[in-house]
Amino acid sequence: MNDPTLKPADVQLKFENDRLMFLPLESEEWLPVSPASSFPLSDPDHFISLLNHEQKEVAFLESMDGLKADSLAALKQAMHTQYVTPRITAIHSIVDMSKRERVDITEWKVETNRGPVTFRVRRFNDSVKQPKPGFITIVDIEGTRYDVHNFKEMDEISKKWLLARM
Repeated sequence: MNDPTLKPADVQLKFENDRLMFLPLESEEWLPVSPASSFPLSDPDHFISLLNHEQKEVAFLESMDGLKADSLAALKQAMHTQYVTPRITAIHSIVDMSKRERVDITEWKVETNRGPVTFRVRRFNDSVKQPKPGFITIVDIEGTRYDVHNFKEMDEISKKWLLARM
Protein backbone atom coordinates (compact mmCIF):
# COMPACT_ATOMS: atom_id res chain seq x y z
CA MET A 1 0.00 0.00 0.00
CA ASN A 2 1.30 3.48 -0.86
CA ASP A 3 1.96 5.93 1.94
CA PRO A 4 -0.59 8.74 1.44
CA THR A 5 1.50 11.24 3.48
CA LEU A 6 2.41 14.26 1.35
CA LYS A 7 4.85 17.07 1.77
CA PRO A 8 2.87 20.32 2.10
CA ALA A 9 4.80 21.91 -0.79
CA ASP A 10 3.56 19.12 -3.11
CA VAL A 11 -0.12 19.55 -2.26
CA GLN A 12 -2.44 21.35 -4.69
CA LEU A 13 -5.90 22.22 -3.41
CA LYS A 14 -8.67 24.54 -4.53
CA PHE A 15 -12.15 25.31 -3.23
CA GLU A 16 -14.60 25.21 -6.11
CA ASN A 17 -18.41 24.97 -6.18
CA ASP A 18 -18.51 24.57 -2.37
CA ARG A 19 -16.12 21.59 -2.62
CA LEU A 20 -12.48 21.04 -1.77
CA MET A 21 -10.63 19.73 -4.84
CA PHE A 22 -7.29 17.90 -4.73
CA LEU A 23 -4.82 17.38 -7.56
CA PRO A 24 -2.85 14.17 -6.87
CA LEU A 25 0.84 14.08 -7.74
CA GLU A 26 1.50 13.14 -11.36
CA SER A 27 -2.17 13.61 -12.27
CA GLU A 28 -4.11 16.12 -14.31
CA GLU A 29 -7.52 15.26 -12.83
CA TRP A 30 -8.81 17.19 -9.82
CA LEU A 31 -10.63 15.00 -7.28
CA PRO A 32 -13.36 16.17 -4.89
CA VAL A 33 -12.25 15.44 -1.31
CA SER A 34 -13.38 16.11 2.24
CA PRO A 35 -10.89 17.08 4.93
CA ALA A 36 -10.95 15.04 8.13
CA SER A 37 -8.91 16.39 11.00
CA SER A 38 -7.75 13.94 13.64
CA PHE A 39 -8.07 16.68 16.26
CA PRO A 40 -10.51 19.31 14.89
CA LEU A 41 -10.83 21.21 18.16
CA SER A 42 -7.47 20.83 19.87
CA ASP A 43 -5.09 20.75 16.87
CA PRO A 44 -6.94 21.58 13.63
CA ASP A 45 -3.80 22.45 11.63
CA HIS A 46 -2.20 19.00 11.94
CA PHE A 47 -2.96 15.39 10.99
CA ILE A 48 -5.50 15.97 8.22
CA SER A 49 -6.78 13.22 5.95
CA LEU A 50 -8.24 13.99 2.54
CA LEU A 51 -11.09 11.55 1.91
CA ASN A 52 -12.72 10.66 -1.40
CA HIS A 53 -16.46 10.20 -1.94
CA GLU A 54 -16.21 6.68 -0.47
CA GLN A 55 -14.61 8.13 2.70
CA LYS A 56 -11.29 6.48 1.82
CA GLU A 57 -8.07 8.36 2.49
CA VAL A 58 -6.39 9.56 -0.71
CA ALA A 59 -3.85 11.84 0.98
CA PHE A 60 -2.60 12.72 4.45
CA LEU A 61 -1.06 15.97 5.69
CA GLU A 62 0.89 15.98 8.93
CA SER A 63 0.70 19.79 8.97
CA MET A 64 -0.71 22.77 7.10
CA ASP A 65 2.67 24.46 7.58
CA GLY A 66 4.36 24.85 4.22
CA LEU A 67 1.20 24.70 2.07
CA LYS A 68 1.13 27.18 -0.80
CA ALA A 69 -1.06 30.19 -0.02
CA ASP A 70 -3.90 29.23 -2.40
CA SER A 71 -3.95 25.61 -1.16
CA LEU A 72 -3.89 26.78 2.47
CA ALA A 73 -6.80 29.16 1.85
CA ALA A 74 -8.82 26.39 0.14
CA LEU A 75 -8.17 23.91 2.95
CA LYS A 76 -9.03 26.42 5.66
CA GLN A 77 -12.28 27.29 3.89
CA ALA A 78 -13.20 23.59 3.59
CA MET A 79 -12.25 22.94 7.23
CA HIS A 80 -14.37 25.88 8.35
CA THR A 81 -17.33 24.55 6.37
CA GLN A 82 -16.76 21.04 7.72
CA TYR A 83 -16.21 21.84 11.38
CA VAL A 84 -18.36 24.85 12.17
CA THR A 85 -21.18 22.97 13.83
CA PRO A 86 -24.76 24.27 13.68
CA ARG A 87 -26.09 25.15 17.14
CA ILE A 88 -29.67 24.16 17.92
CA THR A 89 -31.53 27.05 19.52
CA ALA A 90 -35.03 25.55 19.65
CA ILE A 91 -36.69 22.18 19.12
CA HIS A 92 -40.09 22.22 17.41
CA SER A 93 -40.65 18.45 17.41
CA ILE A 94 -39.01 15.03 17.71
CA VAL A 95 -41.13 12.36 16.03
CA ASP A 96 -40.57 8.61 16.45
CA MET A 97 -40.52 7.12 12.92
CA SER A 98 -39.96 3.51 14.04
CA LYS A 99 -43.61 2.50 13.79
CA ARG A 100 -43.74 3.56 10.14
CA GLU A 101 -40.26 2.46 9.07
CA ARG A 102 -39.53 -0.41 11.50
CA VAL A 103 -36.17 1.06 12.45
CA ASP A 104 -35.08 3.20 15.38
CA ILE A 105 -35.28 6.60 13.68
CA THR A 106 -36.49 9.94 15.04
CA GLU A 107 -37.18 12.99 12.92
CA TRP A 108 -36.16 16.32 14.42
CA LYS A 109 -37.53 19.73 13.43
CA VAL A 110 -35.32 22.37 14.96
CA GLU A 111 -34.19 25.95 14.73
CA THR A 112 -30.42 26.50 14.47
CA ASN A 113 -28.19 29.53 14.35
CA ARG A 114 -28.25 28.94 10.56
CA GLY A 115 -32.04 28.68 10.26
CA PRO A 116 -34.69 25.93 10.41
CA VAL A 117 -33.57 22.34 9.81
CA THR A 118 -35.26 18.94 9.66
CA PHE A 119 -33.05 15.90 10.10
CA ARG A 120 -33.28 12.26 11.13
CA VAL A 121 -31.37 10.45 13.85
CA ARG A 122 -30.82 6.69 13.91
CA ARG A 123 -30.53 4.89 17.27
CA PHE A 124 -31.16 7.81 19.59
CA ASN A 125 -28.94 6.50 22.39
CA ASP A 126 -25.97 6.16 20.01
CA SER A 127 -26.48 9.47 18.20
CA VAL A 128 -27.35 11.85 21.05
CA LYS A 129 -24.65 12.37 23.67
CA GLN A 130 -24.13 14.65 26.64
CA PRO A 131 -20.32 14.99 26.90
CA LYS A 132 -20.61 17.52 29.72
CA PRO A 133 -23.48 18.90 31.82
CA GLY A 134 -25.95 20.89 29.72
CA PHE A 135 -24.04 20.34 26.45
CA ILE A 136 -25.54 17.90 23.95
CA THR A 137 -24.20 16.69 20.61
CA ILE A 138 -26.46 15.08 18.02
CA VAL A 139 -25.26 13.29 14.87
CA ASP A 140 -27.85 12.74 12.14
CA ILE A 141 -27.98 9.84 9.67
CA GLU A 142 -25.98 11.92 7.15
CA GLY A 143 -23.16 12.38 9.67
CA THR A 144 -23.89 16.06 10.32
CA ARG A 145 -23.30 17.10 13.90
CA TYR A 146 -25.50 19.57 15.77
CA ASP A 147 -24.79 21.03 19.20
CA VAL A 148 -27.01 22.24 22.02
CA HIS A 149 -24.76 24.48 24.08
CA ASN A 150 -26.91 24.65 27.20
CA PHE A 151 -30.26 22.93 27.02
CA LYS A 152 -31.20 24.37 30.44
CA GLU A 153 -31.35 27.81 28.81
CA MET A 154 -33.68 26.68 26.00
CA ASP A 155 -37.38 27.52 25.97
CA GLU A 156 -39.68 25.22 27.97
CA ILE A 157 -41.07 23.38 24.92
CA SER A 158 -37.57 22.58 23.63
CA LYS A 159 -36.51 21.34 27.07
CA LYS A 160 -39.59 19.09 27.26
CA TRP A 161 -38.81 17.53 23.86
CA LEU A 162 -35.23 16.81 24.92
CA LEU A 163 -35.92 15.64 28.45
CA ALA A 164 -38.63 13.26 27.25
CA ARG A 165 -35.97 11.45 25.19
CA MET A 166 -32.93 11.66 27.48
